[in-house]
Amino acid sequence: MGRVPASCLLALLLVLVLGSHAGANPVGVLFASVPPCRLDRKFLVNISSAGSGNTLAELGYMEDSSARGTDNNARDRAAAGLTYLGQLLSHDLADLAAGDVEVLANRPKDGIFRGRGRPRNKASFALDLDTLYGRDGHPRDAGDSGKMAMGTPTNPIDFPRDATGAARIADARNDEHVIIAQVAGLFLRAHNAVVDIINASCGPMTRRRRFFIAQRLVREHFQSIILTDWLPLFVTRPLLDDINANGRRLFKGPLYRRGVMPIEFAVGSNRLGHSIARGRYRLNGLTPDPKRIFPLNAQEALPENNLVGGRPVPPTFNIEWNRFFNFSDSRNGDISNDTDQFAGLQVYRQIDRLFARPMMRLPIGGPGLPPQRIANSTGEVNNQPVVSLATLDLLRGKSLGLPCGVAAARTAGAPRVLSMEDFLLALPKAAGGAGLDPADEPADVPFLLYVLREAKVQSSGERLGDLGGRIQAEVILGALERDRRSITNQRDWKSPITGDAAFRMVDLINFVEGDIEVPDVSAMCRV
Repeated sequence: MGRVPASCLLALLLVLVLGSHAGANPVGVLFASVPPCRLDRKFLVNISSAGSGNTLAELGYMEDSSARGTDNNARDRAAAGLTYLGQLLSHDLADLAAGDVEVLANRPKDGIFRGRGRPRNKASFALDLDTLYGRDGHPRDAGDSGKMAMGTPTNPIDFPRDATGAARIADARNDEHVIIAQVAGLFLRAHNAVVDIINASCGPMTRRRRFFIAQRLVREHFQSIILTDWLPLFVTRPLLDDINANGRRLFKGPLYRRGVMPIEFAVGSNRLGHSIARGRYRLNGLTPDPKRIFPLNAQEALPENNLVGGRPVPPTFNIEWNRFFNFSDSRNGDISNDTDQFAGLQVYRQIDRLFARPMMRLPIGGPGLPPQRIANSTGEVNNQPVVSLATLDLLRGKSLGLPCGVAAARTAGAPRVLSMEDFLLALPKAAGGAGLDPADEPADVPFLLYVLREAKVQSSGERLGDLGGRIQAEVILGALERDRRSITNQRDWKSPITGDAAFRMVDLINFVEGDIEVPDVSAMCRV
């Protein structure tokens, strides 16, 4: 018998270690000693469904409305575009397929799910923008294969699309709505802008080499944007300082070494964006009225009156970015005024249990949106079946075996653990609660509800709290630390676009739109 090639032995080893899905990335749990939350499905649907009307007595427990009389706008010029930068980050790090209930119920000691029925993460565990470059692939430009294909016959900054209007992109979730499509498009346009500079300034170079230089630079600048713009705005400075000084407490050991995606991040803390998303946005000066991200009635269901994706983006829907990101000349709208808050820089909502009304009525079947086979319709808008995003979140957490929130916080050693009174479950609906009979109040709450409510109680909804913030920061920083190519592992990294160590989203936009003069073009040639 001849020798078995080393490549075959390696493949066999991967199958033995990872199970039959060796091509997928591992998924696990941070709190292996805490069993899955056993809250009843009926209870989860009850607290997360949309209400029957717009009075306090009719609203769902997790549904926001002006009827609540609360101002849920975040403060401190908290730019609304960061909501969708976070959505792109979420798409980049996590794309989970659920596993068998039996596998999820039996917690392995090291927290890593194994075997044929294990959940899988189709995303790479790195801030590498594989949501744009990998997965199902993004087509290259027909005239220059170093570039990414962009544009339609009517809009040069839209995604390339097929005859049905579907986007030809690597991850269909990036076309869920007009805003995420254009945020993702900014990074693709940045790639092409880098290639243009290389073509003009770097001398002879293969198209393959030009592509990979641009890809690396875009990835590095994405990482800097997350570290500069996003993480400090959603995680408190004392918590970030503690992690930097004392290391990661939760995301460590085999989970860190193997690049395991924790479910507490993927379907827990990382869903904060669902809470802070606004129901309406004004895209530019050409669209005087703010538009619903998802429609609530027949009039809003007309294509020109909503921001639903899966269709060509008309030029009249192209975003004026100073309405979404904090440029020096961004006008401050009055965030306490229902009209004027759309006139200037729009801000995201506070992190809390309350979701904007359109998020409670998510269309079923759109690109990247819940398909009919996994989502039971909870109502209709203009004869279109819809489902509550809050319900999908809680049921997704249950299907993946998330622990209950209070139990997880105690196990994590959180310095401040919420009490059941903080969730207002037994408070009458007319007073802003869930209206549960005190005898029916559970002993714990779903993990996501805990993370969202913790932010409101501990940080007035401006940042994540002790548990949610630590998970969010440790996983993102851990992903950067274990990637040898990330800027975290480069000594004195600086952007060749600005010459600065901190690169922001407004810098990326200025670069894409030609408003930055690159200080040292030759630096791009040396990458």
